[in-house]
Amino acid sequence: MSPGTESSPPLIMDSKYRSKVTGSLNNGGAEGPKSSEIMKGAKVRKPPRHLSIIRHSVSSARLVCDCRAVLGKRGRAIELSNDHKPNCNTERCRIERLGGSVYDGYLNGQLSVARALGDWHMKGSKGSACPLSAEPELQETILTEEDEFLIMGCDGIWDVMSSQCAVTMTRKELMLHNDPEKCSRVLVREALKRNTCDNLTVVVICFSPDPPPRIEIPRTRVRRSISLEGLHVLRGALDNTI
Repeated sequence: MSPGTESSPPLIMDSKYRSKVTGSLNNGGAEGPKSSEIMKGAKVRKPPRHLSIIRHSVSSARLVCDCRAVLGKRGRAIELSNDHKPNCNTERCRIERLGGSVYDGYLNGQLSVARALGDWHMKGSKGSACPLSAEPELQETILTEEDEFLIMGCDGIWDVMSSQCAVTMTRKELMLHNDPEKCSRVLVREALKRNTCDNLTVVVICFSPDPPPRIEIPRTRVRRSISLEGLHVLRGALDNTI
């Protein structure tokens, strides 16, 4: 932080609320704050299976089940979570180690996710290990000036749309009206247009009160034949291989 600048006030969570959230996640959602309490305590609108808390310049996300968190970084999509799918190598190994199986991408041939809150008929007694887990994935990210917004959505969105596509659409919308709620509605409508077969939940969270700035691409003598979205995808792929 530059000298003379003021830090954002921290998000204060009282110990009772924090205990409710932690206990609910650890117990697979048996007990915990209602969605209205989550809205008030964590500044997130009805996220039953993912929770993101922004404090100072750190974003902390706890995710479980069919949701994904994607950071918009100056137009680039940065995935902050792994999809909890049964056919993922790490999830499959955990499932099979605990006596479960993966059939046609489904846990025990029944469930399309490897971690979930609820679904008690597939879980053992409280505290016992079982193929279906309620343990969340914790991701903590240091935010920079380039980090503009966060998209959290369930697999009804991601089944028909890439993370980069969602970030590109959201950024364009924010530049037009700077309204994250309208962006969420646009993403839902786009997923419906693409004939998604699942339910839809998505939340867009902005880190700045100002709309994203226009990205200026330096002119070159060589004519560019790739879209801006394609450039972001290529840049992300190159960053991952370095």
